[in-house]
Amino acid sequence: MSPFKVVLEGEPMELAAFAGQEPSWVSDAAALRDLVRLPSGMALPPRPRGDTSETPVLAPWREGMLATAVLCQPLRLGHPDKVVEARPDRSFGHGRVAFLAEPVWPACKQCETPLELCFQLAPGDLGPWLHAKGSLVAMFCFRCLPGSPETVFLSVVTPSFRVERPAGPTRSSSHTSTTTTRSVGALPVRWQVPPAMAMRYLLDRHGLWETGAGAAGVLLAREDEGIEVVDEVEDYTLDMLEEYSAWAEAVNGVTSQSCGSLGGYTAWDQADETPECTACGALMEHLLDWNGEQFLDGALHVFVCDRTAACGGTLEFVAEF
Repeated sequence: MSPFKVVLEGEPMELAAFAGQEPSWVSDAAALRDLVRLPSGMALPPRPRGDTSETPVLAPWREGMLATAVLCQPLRLGHPDKVVEARPDRSFGHGRVAFLAEPVWPACKQCETPLELCFQLAPGDLGPWLHAKGSLVAMFCFRCLPGSPETVFLSVVTPSFRVERPAGPTRSSSHTSTTTTRSVGALPVRWQVPPAMAMRYLLDRHGLWETGAGAAGVLLAREDEGIEVVDEVEDYTLDMLEEYSAWAEAVNGVTSQSCGSLGGYTAWDQADETPECTACGALMEHLLDWNGEQFLDGALHVFVCDRTAACGGTLEFVAEF
């Protein structure tokens, strides 16, 4: 029996039991990489080169860790005091103007309040990350939390009409004013490795990786921040987790003032809730994370599936607060 236990939602369990309860933790890395969206027609930076010579506990897995890196494009929200003009060829957030396919501003189907704009990404910024052509618009009703399809407008649209939000109350979850249009800038694309990969190596050390208990989740940024590893015998495991987190942070770099990202790993604040495509049944691909000073401790996570004609580029979302 392994001396290591995992505490998941307050309940301690052996690693083998954890692996059985979390079927997303599997060992087929090639299949998992197919679930991660890569941009098309974009100049790619060189893969990260991590030096683990000063962290000997990581040395046996250096190449595997670098192989799990995927591409991510951070987004930066402009300063609230710097007003910008909303345009169909510009990515912007907040404000009372959007460019939509129809000349009607969407309203919440529960309380009938006009939705609040989270962001509108221009076709030029979105294009490399999405097969469909158009502008991605996300609106939300912060009066009817938590989110549901009736309280959200999320769609790739042809920005044909300039539409103004009707007069009405606004209520951001963070109490941040959303009435001012702010720029959204796409920062240079970079590689990203997930901090959760450390769990894969913990399982590997105890022979659980070979039984299919590896980390599919780490390749989809399933960081499982609520999981705590309890070491009852030695300090090796906790040291490894700390060393890996420091190494991953150094490889990824720190992006200041980031409000989210295109591509990369889903930055779950709570539990992994990656949706399944209703057409093909596969896990949907991560497209976008957005905080934008509206979702407090969480974010709006956007997923897409266009593997088959039946999928049709369906968009789904998960909102964390």
